[in-house]
Amino acid sequence: MITSDERPATAPPAPTITLDAYSPEQIAERVERQGVYKSRLPPFTMTMLAIVGGGFIGLGAMFQIAVLADPDLNAGWSRMIGGVAFATGYLIAMTAGAEVFTSNNLTVMSWAARKLSTMRLLQSWLVVLLGNAVGAGGLALVIVLSGHMAMHEGAVGRVAVQIAAAKGSESFLYAFFGGIIGNLLICVAVWIAMAGRSVTDKFFAPLLPIAALSIGGFEHCVGNIYYMCSGLLTVAVQPGLYPDGSALDTWRAMHNLFAVTCGNIFGGGVMVALVYHVIYRRLVEQWSDPS
Repeated sequence: MITSDERPATAPPAPTITLDAYSPEQIAERVERQGVYKSRLPPFTMTMLAIVGGGFIGLGAMFQIAVLADPDLNAGWSRMIGGVAFATGYLIAMTAGAEVFTSNNLTVMSWAARKLSTMRLLQSWLVVLLGNAVGAGGLALVIVLSGHMAMHEGAVGRVAVQIAAAKGSESFLYAFFGGIIGNLLICVAVWIAMAGRSVTDKFFAPLLPIAALSIGGFEHCVGNIYYMCSGLLTVAVQPGLYPDGSALDTWRAMHNLFAVTCGNIFGGGVMVALVYHVIYRRLVEQWSDPS
C-alpha cells in the first residue's frame, strides 16, 4: 500500500505564456509603479543612466543630421528617413536601459497617486535633466572633434549649424508649444511601448510617434541640447566658415531650452500622464475607497 508520503509529487503548473499586449489599464498601473521605481533610484545610478540616456538621444540626433545633409535625398525623403533616424536614439534608450527627462515626465502619474512627494519628483527630474545635458553635450563635443561635420563636403556641419540657429531664433511661445506637442508624442510612444511584451513590440510600436516629432518639426529638450551644442561647437572649431553661426549664441540656446523644457513638462506630464491618471487610476482609487 502506498502512503501519502510515497506518492510522486505533483509537477508545478506550467507558467502561462501570452503574447497579448497589456491593456491600457495595465499600462497605467505599470507606468505608475515604474515612476516610483525611477524616482527612488540611488543618485549615482540615476545620474549615470541619465548621462547614457542623453548620449543615446544625441546619437539619434546625429543620425538625423547626417540624413538631412545627404545630397542624394530629396527634401521629403530626407525628413521621413531623418525622423526614423532620430527615433533610433530613443529606441536604444528604451531597450538598453537609460533615463531620459522627457519620458520621465510620466512620473507625474506616481505623484498624482500620492506615491511620490513633489520634492522627490522635482529632484529626480533635475538629476536626469542635468545628466542628459552632460551626455548629449559630451557626445556633441566628441562628434565635432572627430571631423564628422566635414562629411558630404561639409554639408553635415552646415545643417547642424542651421538647425541650431533656427531653434535659437524661435520665440518663447513657438518653442513652448512645439515642446508640448513634442513630448506628447514621446510620452504616447513610451506608453504604447509599455504595452509590449517583447523587444520587437517595444521597438516597432513607438517608432512612428517618435519619428513624427522630428518630421513635424516639434521640440525635444534633450535633442535640442545636442543640436545646440553641436552647432555652437562647430562654429567655435571653424569660425567664419558658417554664415548661419552669427545667429547662434549661448543665450539664445538657453532661452530655447528653457521654453522647450517647460513645454515638454506640460505635454508629457499633464496631457499624457495626468490625463491617463484621471481616466484609469483615479477610478481605481474611487472603487477601492471603503467609504
